[in-house]
Amino acid sequence: MNVPDAAYDAEPSVSVAPENAEMDGATLATFAVVVISSELMELIGLCHRVVVMRAGTLEATLASDHLTEEELIAHATGTH
Repeated sequence: MNVPDAAYDAEPSVSVAPENAEMDGATLATFAVVVISSELMELIGLCHRVVVMRAGTLEATLASDHLTEEELIAHATGTH
């Protein structure tokens, strides 16, 4: 199977959920997906790392152990 190294999706749906991917575990381990979403719970459920941008600048990069709605909102609004 010819698989790209990365994918991009803005405001995704369940189509990008790992359980819907038609790739084996080794492929998924080396595959990057850029997700742009305003749905915080979707980001928390899909991502192992989230980059928060505000006013066109990088505000924070949060690992999965720091992915909460409160933490994302604080960085997105500049109140962190």
